[in-house]
Amino acid sequence: MAVLMTILEPFSKIISYAIQNLRLTHKTLVEICNLSGRAFTKERDKLYLGRQIVFDLVQALKFKINVPDVNLLLLVGFLLQDAGGILPPCISGEMSMGESYVHINCNITDCMRQPYLNDILEFLADFHTLSKIKNLKASGTGPGLCEDTIGGVLKGAIAQYLALEMSRGNSKDSRTVSKYLPWLNNAPSSLQQG
Repeated sequence: MAVLMTILEPFSKIISYAIQNLRLTHKTLVEICNLSGRAFTKERDKLYLGRQIVFDLVQALKFKINVPDVNLLLLVGFLLQDAGGILPPCISGEMSMGESYVHINCNITDCMRQPYLNDILEFLADFHTLSKIKNLKASGTGPGLCEDTIGGVLKGAIAQYLALEMSRGNSKDSRTVSKYLPWLNNAPSSLQQG
């Protein structure tokens, strides 16, 4: 068991390298998270690799690391799928004809919810996000998706994740909504309504 615990940190660095430099598949991410959840008994060990995946996603959204377009969309789709959203067509296209999709909970949303919700809100609230993404993708050397559309796709997917988190209805999440989006609790004035 001690050998398994010492392998988590180096393997998380390998996952981080793969996210930033290789093309990943949805099946690989699901298996990594699912099997680490079954192999370890302690909760922090079960979520260790999932936390690394979420950390890399948040770092990419904060423009601190550069992740290939395909992997960035894969990570966002993986997060949406784990939160109960719909699996994006670009990911479901990876499956062969006879293979059916079965939802497996990978606990990625648990890793994202607590420490990174504020970062998600900042990403969505930043008016310059689309131009930052366009400039970053235009200056990149590798081929990618159209730099005119990837920003909108990312913002839409992240907004869908945030909507799913807000719709959970837990009292803890309601406090989070009130804290970060207080304008939702105030009715607009008659001047604002037109």
